[in-house]
Amino acid sequence: MVRPSEHAMNQNVKLQKKNIELAHLYSDLQKSFEALCEINKKLREANERLEKNNKAQTEFINIAAHELRTPTQSIIGYCEMLDLFPERSKQYLDRVARNADRLYTLTSDLLDATRIDIGILNLNNVDFNLTDTIREVADEIRKKPYLVNKNADVDKIKPNIQLTLPSHPIVVHADKDRIAQVLSNLLDNAVRFTNSGTITVSTKLCFGNSVKVNVKDSGKGIDPEIHPKLFHKFATKSDRGVGLGLFISKSIVEAHGGSIFGKNNKDGSGATFSFTLPAVTTTREK
Repeated sequence: MVRPSEHAMNQNVKLQKKNIELAHLYSDLQKSFEALCEINKKLREANERLEKNNKAQTEFINIAAHELRTPTQSIIGYCEMLDLFPERSKQYLDRVARNADRLYTLTSDLLDATRIDIGILNLNNVDFNLTDTIREVADEIRKKPYLVNKNADVDKIKPNIQLTLPSHPIVVHADKDRIAQVLSNLLDNAVRFTNSGTITVSTKLCFGNSVKVNVKDSGKGIDPEIHPKLFHKFATKSDRGVGLGLFISKSIVEAHGGSIFGKNNKDGSGATFSFTLPAVTTTREK
């Protein structure tokens, strides 16, 4: 029997080592390839998000420019009419006030949407009685003038706003102005989509010491096309506004640890929007 030479044995050992090294190198290359594939996937996803954001930003700018231009032009036009027909000053000043209010709301909504997008919607939380705030907002909405549509010069017949609130205080720890903004947005929408009907605002305590606020109207209800994207930016079929109110309201409520939702009423008349907030205390009357 012929024994392999020492040289051949050494060569065989070297080849085995090389094979092991190549196997390790192949494994490392495979891992690197998989890592590169994952990086490419993330880059594609990031690029898709950028394209989507750019598209949304362009849409945002176009809508904002159009919506801001309309009340601005109206204010300029009515101011010119005041010079030509001073005897109609009250009528024109009413129109100026309404368009100025609309311009202020649009500007505030656009700024709030931007703050939400970049994560700087700051809250100034304090303890306050939620039922008092609901009454204050309802009184403001009752005094607010509404037009049938953006081109009309006749007043809308406002629905009756009814409050079903407990006699005892419901204290929440939240940003009072922001919660009032949510209530105002919900009531404002209810008024716009309800013709001479009834809007009911109610509150009730829920399990876990949270409070639920309901705004129920007898209007047109939520359009099936809008319902899936109800709280998204620009989701609206109204002839006024840019569809930011519900988007902003959702962000405000969720920043407080609550939730918000909307649904059509079971009787087929109108819709109900509800939001919840953690309650601090509930002091019942003796």
